[in-house]
Amino acid sequence: MRPVKKTLWAVLPVLLVSCGSPTPRHPALSPLTAMELLRFDTKAQNRLRAIKARDPRCEFKVELPDQAANPTSIQVDHVVSCGGNNRLKEFDTSVEFTFNKTAQRWEISRFGP
Repeated sequence: MRPVKKTLWAVLPVLLVSCGSPTPRHPALSPLTAMELLRFDTKAQNRLRAIKARDPRCEFKVELPDQAANPTSIQVDHVVSCGGNNRLKEFDTSVEFTFNKTAQRWEISRFGP
């Protein structure tokens, strides 16, 4: 009887973990959604306007990382591109997108140099 109890105590935690509810998933942040969030964010538009006053070729360019792990927060650096160059120190800007679980949508949680 003793080997059965040991086996039961070894298997029981595995069963409880595997039978638990799955982690909630949310939609991945698409490049289109990221651009729309930047387009309608006042702080982002003011920053872009100030940058365009110095170099009219500048635009937002967002290259999102892999989201296979279903992250709730995504940080993207170098979101301003001027003529294909997005590594200019004077215009360097980053943004952090966070999934709002209450509203069930992506939002900008931080934007700035």
